[in-house]
Amino acid sequence: MNRVERLCRQYTNYIAKIAKSLFDDEKLVEDVVQITYLKIAENIDKIEEIDSNNMKSYINSIVKNVARDIYKINKKEENKIDKLKRSLEHGDIAIKNKSLEEEVFLKIYLEGILDCLEEDEKKMILLKQVYGYKNKEIAKIFKLKEKNTSKKLNNIKLKLKKEIMKHET
Repeated sequence: MNRVERLCRQYTNYIAKIAKSLFDDEKLVEDVVQITYLKIAENIDKIEEIDSNNMKSYINSIVKNVARDIYKINKKEENKIDKLKRSLEHGDIAIKNKSLEEEVFLKIYLEGILDCLEEDEKKMILLKQVYGYKNKEIAKIFKLKEKNTSKKLNNIKLKLKKEIMKHET
C-alpha cells in the first residue's frame, strides 16, 4: 500500500468529520474530501510522518482551505443567479459583450425558463440579449419589420418575466 492510500484510509473519517462540521450538504462534504485527497497527493513528497499531530494539523488546514474555496465559489454562483433574477424581473436582461462563462451560465439558467417560448421566440431573445444583435439585424434574419421585431421582443420579455415569477413561487 502506498503512502497516499495509507493516508486516505487513516484520515478519511477525520476529513469527513471536519467537512461535515462546515457543510450540511453531503455532496459538498464529498467534494471537500475528494479535493483534500488531491491536495495531499500533490504534496505527498513533503509529508514526512503520516502518524503525527503535524499531519492532523496539515490535513485540518487543507480541509478548511478547500471548504473556504468551495464556499466562495458557491457564493459567487448564488450572487450571479440573484443578479440575473433581478435583471430579468426588471426587464433588463441585456448581457452584451459579456464573457463566455457568463453567456454559458445565462443559457443554463434560462434553459428551463425558455421552455415557455416558441422556437423562433427563443432564437430572437438569445440573439438580442445574449449575442447583442440589434433589432434591425434580427428583423432581417426573421424577415420582419424592425417595429414588429421590437414589439415581439418586448412581448417575449413579458412572457419570460411571467415565467420567472411563476418559478419563484
